Amino acid sequence: MSSLEEFAEELIEELRDRKRKLGEAKKRLTELGAQVIIPEMEIEGKKVIGVGIKGDVAYVVEPNGMEKELKKVLRVKEVVLVPVR
Repeated sequence: MSSLEEFAEELIEELRDRKRKLGEAKKRLTELGAQVIIPEMEIEGKKVIGVGIKGDVAYVVEPNGMEKELKKVLRVKEVVLVPVR
């Protein structure tokens, strides 16, 4: 197998994993009743995956530790980390 084929396979696997992760995040946020769902966003150079907003609460799937930044950007009172099954 050539290095190009190996690269293509790795890229395809990464995309499948990302799609799966985003799908799981959307499902979980929908279960929580999020009114607005943002699949992914970038804040201060860090990627945030799965943000759901319900009222003045933001539910976040990944990453942990960005509560202060998310409160500021999304203008919510509380940020809750939501584990995906």
